[in-house]
Amino acid sequence: MVLGTVLATLIIALPAMPVVAMIVRDSRPIGPDQAEARSLIEARGREVADAWRSMPSKYRRNGFVPLQDLTMPPVGIPELLYDDVLIGAYRLHTELPQLPAATGQVRFSDAEPMAVPLVAAGQAFSEINTVCAEERPVMEPGQPDRTGNVCGLPVTAAQLGEVPMQTARGPAIVPAWLFTVPGLPGPVARVAVSTEAITRLGPRVPPASSDLRTVLQPPLIVDHVYGATVHFWFDGACHEVVGAVAHETADVVVLGVQVERPRRGGACLTVVWPRQVNVTLDAPVGRRVLLGSNGVLAPYATAHQRQELLARYG
Repeated sequence: MVLGTVLATLIIALPAMPVVAMIVRDSRPIGPDQAEARSLIEARGREVADAWRSMPSKYRRNGFVPLQDLTMPPVGIPELLYDDVLIGAYRLHTELPQLPAATGQVRFSDAEPMAVPLVAAGQAFSEINTVCAEERPVMEPGQPDRTGNVCGLPVTAAQLGEVPMQTARGPAIVPAWLFTVPGLPGPVARVAVSTEAITRLGPRVPPASSDLRTVLQPPLIVDHVYGATVHFWFDGACHEVVGAVAHETADVVVLGVQVERPRRGGACLTVVWPRQVNVTLDAPVGRRVLLGSNGVLAPYATAHQRQELLARYG
């Protein structure tokens, strides 16, 4: 999974019951006032954007940098099957096909295609199947394996196809193995690009100051982009929102959420509780890269993740 942060991983898992801790504060505000906060936020935006521009262009403009999860379940999973999909409980009920070619192509919307090495169906299946024992013979759905896990989702077919994906170079069509699971509204897709062809990319940015962290939250995940408006989720627990903020340059947009500085004396449950905000830019996003105020490339939600975020937190 290429999302880069623990918070991004948590948002993919979408926990129904958060783990909580208690913070006790006294009655005085902590951190900078709004004028100071705005100055800090603007400086942070420039710092992150400058760090991106300082990277060699071959890293910024070349390569395959996926900004979505490499496993893409379909939208509209039945409730009875949801938990098995979430934890990756699959079992082969078919012979997997051979790889038809050693290489494929990542096709970008406005750039030349990129040749990439592909992984076999077995390796892709092992990435989506994180629960069921590999050595267990084929059994009926619902029967436990030797580890006690119930593998209730049989994979009955697999074929090499393609999926649309957001990348650091814009939208792309990417080779993927498509696994058929009876009862699901569509195949479970796993990007078929070998890890050796996936670029790990991100500017080196100093950590945010303690003052800045009290008034600025980075995005967790981008929900969608519509023209010049970016809709994204952030950790909204324990924060009063002032507003979403963005620092724009010709090739980068740095996103964050300005929040009220905390007050001492209150009680707060520290949880990862996603909230959605949006910010309208001076110009459409286009091919510009979205970065978080923490200096991390902002991941994009898959269609399945968007549905689950809206259902649980929308």
